[in-house]
Amino acid sequence: MRIIQFILSLVLLLFFLSVAWPLFLILFVVLAYYWISALWKIRRVTKEAYEEIKQQESIERPIASGDVIDAQYTEREE
Repeated sequence: MRIIQFILSLVLLLFFLSVAWPLFLILFVVLAYYWISALWKIRRVTKEAYEEIKQQESIERPIASGDVIDAQYTEREE
């Protein structure tokens, strides 16, 4: 039974390599196109985010609420 499975696997592999290779080529081209376009979109979005962050860094930011500057301690009356 194992020999028959092995032979049928070889026949199927030879069929795919000899007859259906254009399908694999088309599949590879389509996958490569989508992969490259996804990388291109990621690159564009990353560049836009970087420019936005760079622009925000040049804007003077207000003092955060957690910072304490010239604080004076006053006791609370009970």
